[in-house]
Amino acid sequence: MPESRLAENQPCGETENSDVVVFGFDLHCLSSFGTKEFHQALLPLRVNDFEESLEQELKEGDHVELLDLDLSPQNCGRLQQLFARHVLPQRPIFDHETSAKLVARVARERPLPKTLDTAFTLLILALGSMSTDSQSMSYDPVTTPGLDYFRAACQIVDGDRKSNYTLQHVQCHILMSVYFQSCLLPIQAFESIRVASEKIVLLLQMRKRIASDRSYASLCQRAYWACYLIEQDLQMYIPHSSCLLQSIHELVPLPTSDSEEPGFYGFLADIALCRIVARARNGISWNRAMLKEPVIVREIILQLSEWYATLPPPIKFPLLDLCQAGVFSNGTLLDTQQAQLRAKFFSTHALLHWPNVVLLLEIQSPTTRQADDQVNNDSSHILNGAAKALEFAIMSIYAFESLYSNPNLLMDSNGGTFYGIMILLLSVYNDPSLKMVQHPRTMEALCSGWHLLSYWPDKPAAESGREKVERLFRKKGIKLPT
Repeated sequence: MPESRLAENQPCGETENSDVVVFGFDLHCLSSFGTKEFHQALLPLRVNDFEESLEQELKEGDHVELLDLDLSPQNCGRLQQLFARHVLPQRPIFDHETSAKLVARVARERPLPKTLDTAFTLLILALGSMSTDSQSMSYDPVTTPGLDYFRAACQIVDGDRKSNYTLQHVQCHILMSVYFQSCLLPIQAFESIRVASEKIVLLLQMRKRIASDRSYASLCQRAYWACYLIEQDLQMYIPHSSCLLQSIHELVPLPTSDSEEPGFYGFLADIALCRIVARARNGISWNRAMLKEPVIVREIILQLSEWYATLPPPIKFPLLDLCQAGVFSNGTLLDTQQAQLRAKFFSTHALLHWPNVVLLLEIQSPTTRQADDQVNNDSSHILNGAAKALEFAIMSIYAFESLYSNPNLLMDSNGGTFYGIMILLLSVYNDPSLKMVQHPRTMEALCSGWHLLSYWPDKPAAESGREKVERLFRKKGIKLPT
């Protein structure tokens, strides 16, 4: 793709008196092409409640003594197995055998030393605890699973200055970020993954050791790509989060495995999918810039088709049940990674085509009418693109239904995208300017999406999102499904 074209896709919000925030979930840039004028149907995209959500997120943790924790061999073994089953396949920064041996050894030690081995073990136990009760994924000092393990681990990591620039320190911060994500605390998740990202870049520059120690090099590469994926997940809240890693992603080899590790194919596929879109966006988040060049969008869609065609059988997800003849099926995908990849695949297509919706609204609005005659002459292309955007948004909701049918830790890393798709689809539902491109199954999909919101944890940030969706339902005259 021509570099000059990519440079045109800058983040919006550069205009005077911009309402765009540097941190926080924001759909402002999907409402217009960087101008102050916008169609009234897209007003819900220009409202954010970042200040309130930040106040809810920034809480101080309490001190936890190591003696207060349940470190019995039986409990530690059980939580390590849950971690290996539900967390490690998504973020395979080491193999199952490594984590099992470490937890078994540390659980036997008395008194428990305040070392990174201990912190690492406690983080594994914290995430294992979270996996036992996925419906409770919220930060609450009383009910959050694994919180005592997590706090104790953080106290050790924060207090160990001698091991700051070690691979294990990086791995600890990666697991801390995953835990924060699971608690719907994206700002704190970013703080942890930023530390991990900066340090893994430094470690990768230790070329003599990387060249001489194959095992160490492989673990560093795994850590880098885990950081890369987490930062991509957090981009909707912190749009600049992946700038450092994105700048060198072509230089870092993909991780390898000598065995059939559960989830490893999905890990590699997720990396490839994220890189396709991240390259074109220059590392800018999907909700902070619209790709306006049709040539670039067509190239990305072609690459997405090639990505899907080369997926290995263990993670190949079906398309026909959602796409064939416009008939949608919400059949459950039992494999979590298949469900996640399919949800990302469809939502990416919806967002790639979304500029056509904005353009169609602007063309038909007397206050924001485009003066460019070339735009009006290309109305068939715009109509087709807008129809695809709405259709893929509907397919995204059904794809998320597969992901949410079995509560898991990936729900939270994808929740922002699902919420964004719901807001986009609701904002333009039944708008007269889009009558020609509205899909007949839109109402059905929106009702399905409303039911999916019940899977969100009982947390102020999630409750605020549900309330915003509810207000839009009522504004559009849609009876809330029961």
